[in-house]
Amino acid sequence: SDHEILVGSADKHIRNYDIRMGSLVTDFVGDTVSCAKFTRDGQCSLVSCVASTIKLFDKTSGELLQEFSGHINKDYRLECCLDHSDKYVLSGSENSQVYVWDLVEGGCVAKLDHGSVGVVHSLEPHPNKGQLLTAARGTVQVWETEELGEEMEEEKEPTLSSSSVYDSKPHWM
Repeated sequence: SDHEILVGSADKHIRNYDIRMGSLVTDFVGDTVSCAKFTRDGQCSLVSCVASTIKLFDKTSGELLQEFSGHINKDYRLECCLDHSDKYVLSGSENSQVYVWDLVEGGCVAKLDHGSVGVVHSLEPHPNKGQLLTAARGTVQVWETEELGEEMEEEKEPTLSSSSVYDSKPHWM
């Protein structure tokens, strides 16, 4: 939202700062947080944990609504997000794949193979279309589909940089 800041921490908490009201709400999530984002409607918080889980919390009550697992997240800061329609949860993984789960049912509906590049650490959905940008070790890929639950089609994109910075092992915090 335009007046809230959501942050996750290694102390196993998420913090929601409401800068308009001057308030802070802290929730214990049980595991070290690697990524925290609001849903598009602003009603929920999506939290990726280093214990290979992603949790969906009601922002107001702090209630755990859904938990997603199956990907590998033990050593690195991996991003998670919702697709453009808020129907699917997406996350990178340490096994060169992007995982896609149904938001409501919680089941994994797709795995996108990023090749043998290692950790898929970054991803960002298009705000209005069924497209997803992912990054891993100097390789950027764009995935496109009508719905992310269907088989993903990969568009080959050139590597944006071959700098040795991108070839080094990413570190956790």
